[in-house]
Amino acid sequence: MRINQRAAYKLNELESFLKKIFIALIICCLATTQIHAGEPFIWADDQDYEPFMYKTKNQEIKGVFRDIIVEIFSRIDIPLKYDVYPWKRTQAMVKSGQADAMITVPTQKRLTFLSPTDPIVNSQISIFVRKDNPRIKEIMAIKSVKGLEGFKIVDYLGDGWAEKNFKGLEVYWAPGGYTAAILILARKGADVFVDDNIAIKYRIKTLLQDKSNPSAGLKAIVASKHIFHTIPFCLLIRKDSKYLDIIPEFNKKLAEIKQDGTYDRILDQYIK
Repeated sequence: MRINQRAAYKLNELESFLKKIFIALIICCLATTQIHAGEPFIWADDQDYEPFMYKTKNQEIKGVFRDIIVEIFSRIDIPLKYDVYPWKRTQAMVKSGQADAMITVPTQKRLTFLSPTDPIVNSQISIFVRKDNPRIKEIMAIKSVKGLEGFKIVDYLGDGWAEKNFKGLEVYWAPGGYTAAILILARKGADVFVDDNIAIKYRIKTLLQDKSNPSAGLKAIVASKHIFHTIPFCLLIRKDSKYLDIIPEFNKKLAEIKQDGTYDRILDQYIK
């Protein structure tokens, strides 16, 4: 009898302890909600990074990043405020605390004061070539930068990755920038152009809207299946932001939109 009474007493103690933990968790959640209530998450980003984030001539903010972030924040029910600026100003705003976050590559230096979400976009660098190139099979089999030896490469001035990796290779540096490099490839002025899959497909799509461009050449450009390099672009949130705790929920919703098809539909708007 005494043993049963002792067991019942311990059970009551355990129930009381669990109730206290449950109440504490509710209070903690309510406190977090109150902290977030009515105060928007402030996101600053680049105004000139098509198709990921940019401002149109009509001053409208568009881009893959914009559409993904807006979708996720609508699902986690947190007010979102965002704007775009010159990239140097964006970085300064986040560093000084005027904004909670920006989307970029999580370098070691940035991670000293910022915490990353899972990648919003993995930028995949691969070869683009005209499908009527007489050496198409050789090009499609290339798996590394070294394999580009003997081919004429076009790139644009200011491409840091290419300048670092293409040393010793035959490269024509297009003075007209990114668009010029794609048009040179379209006109058979080079064998290959190596850059981000999404960015090139988007630019080809926009160039096809201008009838003065070589539409047949642009439509002939195809991508290799081999990825040279992957660059993760994450939402980097200040470690002292009141919204730092949303990262697990953010990652959950990011995975959700990838699974339910929303993510692919967003990308398709820009590249198909």
